[in-house]
Amino acid sequence: MKNEHASKQALALKCADISNPCRKWEVYVSWVALVTEEFFRQGDREREYNLPIAPTMDRYATTKPKIQIGKFLFDR
Repeated sequence: MKNEHASKQALALKCADISNPCRKWEVYVSWVALVTEEFFRQGDREREYNLPIAPTMDRYATTKPKIQIGKFLFDR
């Protein structure tokens, strides 16, 4: 029963995570801007500490559209 409950919670969280493209355009655009900035700030910090930077986190190597395509293709 506990495992089933955890699976349902994981499914609900995943649905919430990937549902943004289905929301109103204004909400979607705001969400994309916030997520992209979060990714880029993480990449900036990784650069500061000379750590490897994931391509989606590197503001000098990707764009918002590429990040969105990547989320659609790989965040399943």
